[in-house]
Amino acid sequence: LVSRPLSHAQLCHDLANLFFMAWDLTTIPMEGAGFLIDLSTGYVVLSTAVMTWWAVEMLLNFCRGYLRNGVVEMRLAKTARAYLRTWFPLDVLLVLLDWSTYFLEDIMAYFGMARGVKLLRVTRLVRLLRL
Repeated sequence: LVSRPLSHAQLCHDLANLFFMAWDLTTIPMEGAGFLIDLSTGYVVLSTAVMTWWAVEMLLNFCRGYLRNGVVEMRLAKTARAYLRTWFPLDVLLVLLDWSTYFLEDIMAYFGMARGVKLLRVTRLVRLLRL
């Protein structure tokens, strides 16, 4: 159930993370600056896939083994506790910001709150802290 930190599967997983990080590093600042106003369907689909990836990634981090004093820790209780004490608070904040922006953006645009929509996009810049 717990993944080994130095396995081939974990390497592939980390490479996928790298792709999604590159996506966020290029698109989030452009959204915040207002360069991406008319979003195509492909962009919206890919952005939703990226947000879904980060939500799933957050759950997978509970089951990720880690190195501690030269020993690989593979016990689920220990890996979950370590994640809860380190990156979990920031990860849950970022995932909640992403999804609330996704849902509130359409509602605010419908009611003509354009400034609020732009502010919501700027809050996604907080994700760059994690990167």
